[in-house]
Amino acid sequence: RTAQSDRPSQVTSMGTAQSAPVTGAFRPPSVRLDANDDAPYERAMLAALDAKKPLPVRAVGGKSASLMRLYGTPGVSSYVPGGYAITVDFFAEWTAAVTASREWAAAEPKLGTPEGPRLCVGLKRLAQRLPLSAAQTACLDIVRRAMEAWP
Repeated sequence: RTAQSDRPSQVTSMGTAQSAPVTGAFRPPSVRLDANDDAPYERAMLAALDAKKPLPVRAVGGKSASLMRLYGTPGVSSYVPGGYAITVDFFAEWTAAVTASREWAAAEPKLGTPEGPRLCVGLKRLAQRLPLSAAQTACLDIVRRAMEAWP
């Protein structure tokens, strides 16, 4: 899709817009927050970089959040490439599945020990077996179609 008005700014796990406050997110102390970074935001698995309201760093990471802010800056937006950011919500089902597993329960207390890397091998295998949900597939299809339309 090439027209900005034609591109969805966000796709939720249900395919419709949903608003939900996000609280208690973990942030490493080295991450600098904007004034609105702790504010609730519309949860979505995918966000267009040219979204009217940029998502916070905790939702899309620093690079995507910066590109989203630049898109909204007059005189700069024409120099910012179009595209999408896959948000942390895209990975939420997988994170929940891994952290609910027996493998996680056994590995989590030992992750900071010399045994940690060996235990992570099993967690990686578990994560690799997790299927894409219909919502994840829909997000990736949007990105694929956009990439096919790019010059």
